[in-house]
Amino acid sequence: MADEKVLFFDIDGTLVNFDTTIPTSTITALRLARENGHKLILCTGRSLGQLQGTIKELSFDGGVLAAGAYVRYQDQVIDATTIPGEKLRNIWSFIDEEKLPYIVQCVDHTATERSVKAHLFDVMEHKYEVDEKQFSTVFANMEFVESKDDFSHVEKVLYYDTSYTVEEIRKKLGSQFDVVPMSFMKDGTSSGEITQAGINKAYGMEKLLTYLGKTREDAIAFGDGPNDLEMLSYAGIGVAMGNADDSVKEKADMVTARIDEDGIFLALRKLKIID
Repeated sequence: MADEKVLFFDIDGTLVNFDTTIPTSTITALRLARENGHKLILCTGRSLGQLQGTIKELSFDGGVLAAGAYVRYQDQVIDATTIPGEKLRNIWSFIDEEKLPYIVQCVDHTATERSVKAHLFDVMEHKYEVDEKQFSTVFANMEFVESKDDFSHVEKVLYYDTSYTVEEIRKKLGSQFDVVPMSFMKDGTSSGEITQAGINKAYGMEKLLTYLGKTREDAIAFGDGPNDLEMLSYAGIGVAMGNADDSVKEKADMVTARIDEDGIFLALRKLKIID
């Protein structure tokens, strides 16, 4: 058996397919890895309030959540970072100027303005073809508020239906923010995620590994989307799913099979994490 490793897993496109199910082989692989003494950590763009169903039932040891903004090991919160009000105002100026539907991720829920609800749901259904099950799974515990002043503890802002490229939005918002394409959507060109500069999955991984007395060489990370690039580069071994973007595969140390072709199971076996 390999020495104890800390295994970091993205959720959407890595553990959970776009039909919101977890392959049976993945569940088996996670169980075997845990039995062999390895630590299982979620490393996802989802917030704490978006962990639902089977993912929650699998009882991971910890999580790097909201793309690094919230780090937890068992019941201990190791690090929690939210976007300050003055920075949020810059994001709101862009959102309002472009009249974009958006969602904010807070620590324990997601939210948007009530006035945005109809536009948001229309775009989700007709542009991105997100069905009700997908929406309710990923955007669980959503609240609808009267104004942006009602938001609190915002970790990340998700925008949709823009004609601007990610690079153009980066330039508009400036160096205090990071912007990446939306990994959950089939069309990642018109939607994206806005976070504070420097707050990403690698940032959260470092916080958690330090807490555990481990180094990056003890980490193996699995991902498929643009917001996984820092995670895969930071880990001692970065594994891209077979269904990952080409840009992700190019940065990975190893490429496994697709999520629905036993990708997680085969990778863990090849790495001698499981037999």
